[in-house]
Amino acid sequence: MLSTVKVNGLLVLGVVLVVVASLWLVKTWVWTNNSGEDDLSSLNGLDTAEIPAHCEEHRHDPCALFKCMVDSCWCFEGYPGPALYEGDGFVLSEAEARYAVGDYLESRGGLTVKNAVKLNEAFYNVFAEDAEGNEEVFTVAADGSIIKTICGV
Repeated sequence: MLSTVKVNGLLVLGVVLVVVASLWLVKTWVWTNNSGEDDLSSLNGLDTAEIPAHCEEHRHDPCALFKCMVDSCWCFEGYPGPALYEGDGFVLSEAEARYAVGDYLESRGGLTVKNAVKLNEAFYNVFAEDAEGNEEVFTVAADGSIIKTICGV
């Protein structure tokens, strides 16, 4: 009887080890690429956003992509340039866009985030005000980049 319990215990332990090893192998094959890194580790929000075919060539340039996807708008070209913050993550909602600009403005001071509006699958406009009620608009790309943009005719 005692030897049967030992055999059953060893059998259960062996099955558990095989299951754990199998799960580890499946995780490695499914979730990693050839260099052993997570497939999603090198992606950002612009890599996964739905971009119109005619704008696809600009996917990795937030300013060129913004100009292509938003009518009568472009990036600010003066000093210090359009890129206020280089993103490399994901911004998937108005709340996340507000948070990104709020985080950026913390170091700058003087402005408070009021609202955010989704422009399309790749961009959000975030509105901030100073103490006198003067509004400033920041554009946030799906990768978290914050750019200064202008719209007009």
